[in-house]
Amino acid sequence: MTTPRIGGPAAVVLFLGASCAVLFIGLTVSQGTGDWTWLSRAGSLLVVLGIVFAYFNIDGFIERSIRGAVRRLTAKKTRDNLDASHWVVAWLAEDPAEIPRRVKTLEVVVIALGTLIWGFGDLLGAG
Repeated sequence: MTTPRIGGPAAVVLFLGASCAVLFIGLTVSQGTGDWTWLSRAGSLLVVLGIVFAYFNIDGFIERSIRGAVRRLTAKKTRDNLDASHWVVAWLAEDPAEIPRRVKTLEVVVIALGTLIWGFGDLLGAG
């Protein structure tokens, strides 16, 4: 029996939501405690999230799932009529050939941002 995996736009939304939540919690805890090392810890978690997302996309699973979702949704509706809940699909459907690059861009941005926060986040409260 195979276990279900989250893929496609749901994986992208989950990834971005988790990344924003980790960053928000790190900022909130840092401001509340006055200890900005918590922001650095949040940065390290962003790096881990980015690596996990990249790992699950190594075999192209997320990209294939996104392509399938784009085909299904654009077959039902035109891109102009997609509602706001499908913003990820609409963004990716602009140019399906760009899906691999856009997924890779999300991975790199989150990992780079996490690395910068991990390395320098504690300096925000030093001033």
